[in-house]
Amino acid sequence: TDGAGWAGGGGKRQNFSQVVRACEELGIKIIRANSAQAKGRIERSYKTIQDRLIPEMRLKKIETQKDANRYLDQVYWPEWNKRFTVEAEEKQDRYRALQPYEDLDQILCLKYDRIVRSDHTISFDGANYKLDPGEFKMLRKKTVSIHKYEDSSFKIFFNGTKIENKKIIPPKRKWM
Repeated sequence: TDGAGWAGGGGKRQNFSQVVRACEELGIKIIRANSAQAKGRIERSYKTIQDRLIPEMRLKKIETQKDANRYLDQVYWPEWNKRFTVEAEEKQDRYRALQPYEDLDQILCLKYDRIVRSDHTISFDGANYKLDPGEFKMLRKKTVSIHKYEDSSFKIFFNGTKIENKKIIPPKRKWM
């Protein structure tokens, strides 16, 4: 990558990039372009996509997501790959099978840390949740991890153990 924030590069996003976290959990090493030439190649490829794709789709009167996906699969990416892909020097695959302990649902989700308040509550997505410490008895001032999934559901974990929780519904205020 060119070292952009989403890939753990400089700037304000470097400490909380979800992409970097997921790659680390999967044992994937992110390689950043260190030379001006390598950064230029990456930027040119991004610019090629940004400057060509939308105008081409407009010219071809593509208006639906289904038609756009068909165009990408059948026309755009094959042409782009033919023009810009470089044959690898080493033909050996570097893929490895997932280990039994690697759960993609738990890795390819968004993760957020929260510190538990004295009353065993946390705040997340604009709501408060009461945690049941269960076997841990006391979670006050401990850090829990919230895993938010593609369907917007989430689970809360402490040291890898799921923590039951209940959304706190604030009482309705009576107006005088």
